[in-house]
Amino acid sequence: MAALGQGISLGRLGPVPIRLDPSLFVVLGLIGYLQKPNPTVDDILVWVFVAAFCILIHELGHAMAFLAFGRKPSVLLYGFGGVTSAEGGMGPWASLTTSLAGPFAGFGLGGLILLAGLTVGRPGADSLVSAAYLYGLWACFGFGVLNLLPILPLDGGAAVSAFLRGVRGPAGEQLARYISIAFALLLALVALRFGQIFATLFGAMFAAQNYQEVKRYRERPQREQLQAAYDALYGPRPADAAGAARPLLATKASADLKEVAAEVLVWAELARGDGAGARAALGQRPGRHPTDHRPVGRLAEAAVALAEGAGAPAVAVLAASLDAGEHGPPDVLFPLLERAGVLPDLWNRLGPDGRASLQRMHAARR
Repeated sequence: MAALGQGISLGRLGPVPIRLDPSLFVVLGLIGYLQKPNPTVDDILVWVFVAAFCILIHELGHAMAFLAFGRKPSVLLYGFGGVTSAEGGMGPWASLTTSLAGPFAGFGLGGLILLAGLTVGRPGADSLVSAAYLYGLWACFGFGVLNLLPILPLDGGAAVSAFLRGVRGPAGEQLARYISIAFALLLALVALRFGQIFATLFGAMFAAQNYQEVKRYRERPQREQLQAAYDALYGPRPADAAGAARPLLATKASADLKEVAAEVLVWAELARGDGAGARAALGQRPGRHPTDHRPVGRLAEAAVALAEGAGAPAVAVLAASLDAGEHGPPDVLFPLLERAGVLPDLWNRLGPDGRASLQRMHAARR
């Protein structure tokens, strides 16, 4: 995984850079406010400080394991915890060890806190030191146990995935996803039964994330085929992209893949000079769900209109699309603009971003 570059730098602990996103304090503060009736400001501040320290130790456990395997880790503390990443991949057994190192570092800290309480004596029940003692035990042991649930992307799920990949090869990743879905749904149901809304939402979210990854894995052949179509579209013979894109529209691929495949087919038909075929390809784009509010790309649609002789209206849409950051295959777009004689008009309509985008595409033209 790539090293992280987000958050505020806290410097280094030995060779490990540590960064902090303020969202950690926001989330921990919210948890501190909700975890007991009528908490005082002091209660919340003590909880935030203790929990953040326990999370740091957890992440440093991952970091030490990365270092042991010759990787250069970096730590980011944010949101509901943190993440430790490092450049370069690792084998499944090294990944298993690294995944488990975080929770067990937390258990080690929790053991020291417990030992201190047993040796020195537990602080007075109403003191902030007592609150820090109990919060430390909960953060170290509670968070650690939750993190060991066999649900990706939690450490327990990552450990199960690494183990299964070591035993079954790449297919083990998918089995880990199914296990994650089952346990995430179980977590959501149990949490709902006991009125734990946050845990219910987390379980549902993890189940949905893993289901999406399962779908992506199932669609891997179609994604590889779509990549081949893209490579052809931006290669020396863009018209050849039609041969890879058209069959995808007849499969059970997701609507997202079909939308991209249809757009590739539009450009491939334009490369062949078949305006009618490009218009038909536009009609093969699947409809979007009413809740899908992503912007719809209009560059290909405007290119088809330009090929059909729409002139100035098509140029206006082209300019708006390029200004919005859209791009198309230069070896298809520029011949179309030149044949229509609209390149000067398009240039005059473009803003700075659109002109820069057009220049980059022109530089990439074969």
